[in-house]
Amino acid sequence: MTPTTKASNPLGAYDPVAHAALICDWSLSVAPGDAVLVHYPTVAEPLAIAVQQAMLERGAWPALRPEVEGSARAYVDHAHDAQLDAPNPIDVAEQKAAGKLLRIYAPDGADPLAGADRGRVAQLARGRQSLRRTVQKTPWCLSIFPTAGLAERAELSLGDYATFVHGALMLDRPDPAGAWRELSTMQAELCERLTRATTIRIEGDGTDVSLRVDGRHWQNSDGKRNLPSGEVFTGPRE
Repeated sequence: MTPTTKASNPLGAYDPVAHAALICDWSLSVAPGDAVLVHYPTVAEPLAIAVQQAMLERGAWPALRPEVEGSARAYVDHAHDAQLDAPNPIDVAEQKAAGKLLRIYAPDGADPLAGADRGRVAQLARGRQSLRRTVQKTPWCLSIFPTAGLAERAELSLGDYATFVHGALMLDRPDPAGAWRELSTMQAELCERLTRATTIRIEGDGTDVSLRVDGRHWQNSDGKRNLPSGEVFTGPRE
């Protein structure tokens, strides 16, 4: 087998091994004994395998759960009402056993539920609400794997898009986790400043908008849950 080189790598500068290390050391703080559930579409297998290796090296227990193309649509089309109105008990048991959760976002084509009965899709979503509540109580991270589908949306070649993702993850820095740590500190200071504010005013050519923000709780999105990220935000509801 010929070793992959940068010149022949369809994913440009993107490095799934470095990405996996960042997920483990920054986003999820993987430690020995952690049980980590990893959901990913099969196109993201290079990152999933790198994550598995990184977690094993850190003494954790990774459980890879690939999402087979077409399975979501088949479930919606063929499930009985009872199977739409409640989560799969195996999913529930796995989620309760998992101490941490990683989901890899890697769409590579049309919406997998395109053309499905929207009423049944909504019924399934309602039936899985209790599982989503369990997920929200578990330390989780959502990260990305560059795909041809995402590159097409961005109007870039796959190699250029993957290199863009590599930079957005700050994998081009000597110490990616340290770079995210610095960003987190800076954004935490900004959150503290905004917490003391009562009004934010946005001015520009043809723009003069003011909004009240007193009493709002500001969130530091620093790559712990969404990777990459890099923003502070608030909203009308907690």
